[in-house]
Amino acid sequence: MYKPQDHYFRKAKKEGYPARSVYKLQEIDERFHIFKPGDLVLDLGCSPGSWLLYIEKVISSDGKVVGIDLKPITVPSSAIFLQKNIFELKIEQIQDILQKNNLPSKFDVIVSDLAPATSGVKDVDSDRSLELIKKAFSFIPPLLKKEGSFVCKAFESNDVHFLAKKVSSLFRFFKIFKPRATRKRSRELYIILSGWQNLKLPTVSQSKEK
Repeated sequence: MYKPQDHYFRKAKKEGYPARSVYKLQEIDERFHIFKPGDLVLDLGCSPGSWLLYIEKVISSDGKVVGIDLKPITVPSSAIFLQKNIFELKIEQIQDILQKNNLPSKFDVIVSDLAPATSGVKDVDSDRSLELIKKAFSFIPPLLKKEGSFVCKAFESNDVHFLAKKVSSLFRFFKIFKPRATRKRSRELYIILSGWQNLKLPTVSQSKEK
């Protein structure tokens, strides 16, 4: 039975997070050691801000997180926010933000919680999710530091597994993971990649043949 106000929902409200999704990222971080104090982090699809709050806490005052989303949000104290459609966003705009804030030119970690407006039609939602994943992957070569990490939300599909496996050859570590905070009925999963080798990204515009 679907329970929108479940344990994680209530816990998020109690602990001051806008959404239950924070516990997915927390579990990923605790299991795969994604963040460390002093990291520079890019958060794609950061609304409503739970991931920004968590990241800001774990990277401490020595780190910095840049969040990007189409929707406006209440920005945590030291975070940088850019309200922009991800498909209209240019790499140069992010680089300009880093330069203006005297930050390094590349991120230690890129995370993406980008999600399409769901239609309820499995194939349509999977295709929309896949396009967002491809867009998130496109930020890796110009913006991720060597040995950096990448975390990306996806909807379960053969194409997602094929694409993730293809890109994983350029990282030292790869895992498809479903956190406990993910609702049981959800097809949501997370692609975990770490140890970026700073190599040319394979072409990701083509999906696996059906």
